[in-house]
Amino acid sequence: MRRFTRSSARSIAQWSRAVSTRAAPAGDLYRLRSILFTSTGAFTGIIIGTIGSAIWFVEGAERLRADVQTPQTRPYASPATTRKGIAQIRQELGDDAVSTDEDDIEEHGFSEWSTSNSLVRPEAVVRPTSTEDVATIAKICFRYKIPMVPYGAGSSVEGNFSSTHPGICIDLSLMDKIVEFRPDDLDVTVQAGVNWMNLNENKELKETGLFLPLDPSPTAQIGGMIATNCSGTNALRYGTMKDYVLNLTVVLANGSIIRTRRRPRKTSAGYNLNGLFTGSEGTLGIITEATLKLAVVPSSYSVAIATFSTVKDAADAAAKMIRQGINLAACELMDDEQMKVINKSGGVGGKLWEELPTLFLNALGFQAHNKISRTVFGRQKPSVVRPKCQTFLSAKTKEEMDSLWSARKQALWACLATRPEGTEIWSTDVAVPISRMAQMIEESKTDAMQLGLFSSVLGHVGDGNFHQMVMYNPKRPTDVTKVKDFINGMMHKALEMEGTVSGEHGIGIGKKHCLLEELGPDTIGVMKAIKGRLDPHWLMNPGIVSDDKAQEIGSSNVRGGSDCGSHLEGFTAEAGVFQCEPSPIEPTPSASHSSARRRIMSAHSHNTADDLDLLTFTAASQQSRGQEVTSKTICSHSQASNAPTISTDAADWERFILIKRRILSKTELIEYLDFYFTIMWSLRPVVPPFYRDRDQYGTLSIEEPLLTLTLTTISSRYHICQRYLQSALWGSSYTRSSGAVASMLLLIEWHPKSINNTIAFSDDEEPTGMTTGPQEVLQRQSEPWGTQSGQYTSLTSQQRYGMATLLESLNIVAPAYRSNKMSWMLLSSAIALAQEGCCFDHDQQNTGQESLTSTAQSARDALRQQWNQLTCVFIYLTDEHLSLRLGLRPLLPESQTEAVRYRFSTTFASLLPDSALWESYYELFNETRKSRTLLQSLRKPGVSTPPSVDILPGLEHVNRALSRWRRSHENLKTNQSELLNACINLEYHYTVMYSCAPAGHVLHNNASMALADDKRKALLVLDEKAAHASRDILSIVTSILRPSHMTRYLPVRAGCLLSPPICTF
Repeated sequence: MRRFTRSSARSIAQWSRAVSTRAAPAGDLYRLRSILFTSTGAFTGIIIGTIGSAIWFVEGAERLRADVQTPQTRPYASPATTRKGIAQIRQELGDDAVSTDEDDIEEHGFSEWSTSNSLVRPEAVVRPTSTEDVATIAKICFRYKIPMVPYGAGSSVEGNFSSTHPGICIDLSLMDKIVEFRPDDLDVTVQAGVNWMNLNENKELKETGLFLPLDPSPTAQIGGMIATNCSGTNALRYGTMKDYVLNLTVVLANGSIIRTRRRPRKTSAGYNLNGLFTGSEGTLGIITEATLKLAVVPSSYSVAIATFSTVKDAADAAAKMIRQGINLAACELMDDEQMKVINKSGGVGGKLWEELPTLFLNALGFQAHNKISRTVFGRQKPSVVRPKCQTFLSAKTKEEMDSLWSARKQALWACLATRPEGTEIWSTDVAVPISRMAQMIEESKTDAMQLGLFSSVLGHVGDGNFHQMVMYNPKRPTDVTKVKDFINGMMHKALEMEGTVSGEHGIGIGKKHCLLEELGPDTIGVMKAIKGRLDPHWLMNPGIVSDDKAQEIGSSNVRGGSDCGSHLEGFTAEAGVFQCEPSPIEPTPSASHSSARRRIMSAHSHNTADDLDLLTFTAASQQSRGQEVTSKTICSHSQASNAPTISTDAADWERFILIKRRILSKTELIEYLDFYFTIMWSLRPVVPPFYRDRDQYGTLSIEEPLLTLTLTTISSRYHICQRYLQSALWGSSYTRSSGAVASMLLLIEWHPKSINNTIAFSDDEEPTGMTTGPQEVLQRQSEPWGTQSGQYTSLTSQQRYGMATLLESLNIVAPAYRSNKMSWMLLSSAIALAQEGCCFDHDQQNTGQESLTSTAQSARDALRQQWNQLTCVFIYLTDEHLSLRLGLRPLLPESQTEAVRYRFSTTFASLLPDSALWESYYELFNETRKSRTLLQSLRKPGVSTPPSVDILPGLEHVNRALSRWRRSHENLKTNQSELLNACINLEYHYTVMYSCAPAGHVLHNNASMALADDKRKALLVLDEKAAHASRDILSIVTSILRPSHMTRYLPVRAGCLLSPPICTF
């Protein structure tokens, strides 16, 4: 084992703390500049009418993801805050209970028994003497968010107490009292620091003939034995620690004290909390007391040894004895290499041993001994296995029994005594079903022989559990690599044989990289959910068993190895490498894509109440629960001067549900958002381009967590989760936010082709399997502009129809929408929101900027700010449309639905416009569609913008039509309500804005073209008209709609008003 000198150990501890202090100053961890994204609860939005297309600014600079390996840091206490907590603990428990001595800290932060050690050390060691003391410590740590690591004897081998974050080590060794012994009930209550051997040597227990029949490390204490569910050589007959726990006293993370159950031998009352805390390795709570069952010391037993030519023969013989029903207390195997070490160390038991694979047998009673002799080793039936058993030796006296068994007990010490200078021992264990044990040992033995290093097999083969020990030089990279690959390969084989990577040592930090493959994502999800409920700040032994990612441990652990989940599907190679400056984003190892996706999948628990909580209600922010949020102005590329900022440091990131529940790390979430904005956003620009800046990812996750969850689900391509999100969102009355509805639109528009092949999918591609229908008429109504017929024809309507059909097949939309022209129009408009871009090429390099006046450029910048604020309202209104017009109940509860209908009838019943308004509106609808088709064609990659002469006639035609419409219907509104006038005006300004948008596009992208002055002037006029229309929309929303307090009812009326009932399709 590695033995540091005191000085070197102290130096490493000081270095580690210094690094962690410099790397993570309080309050400065990954602080991101942020701007609030608002749904403007009471609307800052616009009526979408029939078209209702959300206009998002599109831009697409490639962004690179930095590939720097920085560990994720949780929002734990800073060193200063930790010292403050330590001082308070010292005040509560006294000076003697708290130690900050460097040697003491090193002893409690590093284990010579383990190859998996973190470089982090605790800030202090605290030694409580009672459960109440532990509760006091926990309350203080919980208040200051200081990590807590329980410590027993320090004999664990998988880094089970290695601190992954500086905190407090709670040494329970002073809690060593036997609280109560009840011989008549065959149980005993002890504190966690009681040593099991001292318990068995207790005078009262010995006099009554009772004992705790486990046999782990001689130094092991009860608390650690329970925390790792230990066993030992007696597991074949007596089982493991879990079989002896009657009840536990546990201190939880917040300092509360619970007792898991009462004291009877059996109960069916409530959940099995004993099983929950047993094997939890201190991650769920600190075990302070335990009531344990005791067993009766056997009246007689016998010890024998048998040698075999191969380890497979020995393992086969062990399995045969178990199948014969022989009453064995222990069946231990040591291979030939281990027997050589026993002899090399000087021998034990006063003899030299045969250097052959050897079974050590402990049988209860002489009858069992005789049965072993006769049946298994061929004394009466030599044809069975006699030729494979080389020698058989049984003890006749107590001294002989101790002598024979001593070789097994001294195996580890013999290895330590004979190892060369500078080498360490890597010890690990696996367990497999008994029927696969012989094969597993033989294959591991064969692989070990290829290492060129000393390795040996020993273990509890009676229950399929064995240990592999390898000597290696940690300073030789080739040794480390070979051993790491060998151990990982052994664990993989154990799992392939339906085994486990840990039979009795626990997971710690040494094996958690393979836990996902062993248990599966659903089980890991349940484990993390339990952890999150009992320990919401993840203060209890953080980084042990599981965490956001194994790489967050600043570790000297060479076991990191290959991720056992590497077979899972990762991201497509087309995602490329992204980079964004200057945000300090930590990177993710290459395998994290797949493991992150698995963790997302593990969060899905098949439509249980917790599933809905995870996917929707808990994920939704405050504005998602029907609460109004104050309006905030968001600009596209920089923060508006009057926009407040919020903190997006590590603590803020923790609010996001996937991070809070340890399903994703911050790094993995950032990678999924990178993937969406870089690959998918150009196809589905539903999220404002403002959030394409990596600096704003934190803002997105905080202000719109439900939308962030949807983006993550889409990026991970977890189809099942997408479908459940659809169902949950459409059926919930708690998703009242722009982000919630944007999520709906992302999901309903997410064509399967775009999921499977995002790069190849484009807006020009016709969905397969779609029947003819309304899209044909829509296409015929869209007469292309320009000299070449069909040049700008769009197939968007076909895809809308295809998605509508998909919604119908998923039972999200009632089939009745097909017979309702208005419903079809509304649904088509909703799908268009997720499909179409915006009217300006937002954030692109403006090659024509020099040709625009400073006033025009300033107006354009202001317009971009306003539109980032307004687009969410399009979506909100569409949501309300769909709730009542497409049969999407219970999107609104029945009571709210009736209230909406009542308010609708009483408010607008006498104000319906005449048929002339409807007919003229339908004209506007057609003109707007032509403008949208033109704009889409102009913005397609690789399509050169036509000269202004080609588009000006069409733009001027639309402008004249809009002017006629305004003049014809201006007087119709004089006696109507202000709200109805607002609806009509909104639709008019929306049409103007969209119809004139192509002029701005040409000005931006044809600066190098020589345009006649009169043509340029005409385009500038139209561009300014679009800007003015946008400002008029903003004015109507802020001055009329929001103050009216009718935001929940207005969309219903607007849908009826602005949807033309005379559509001919």
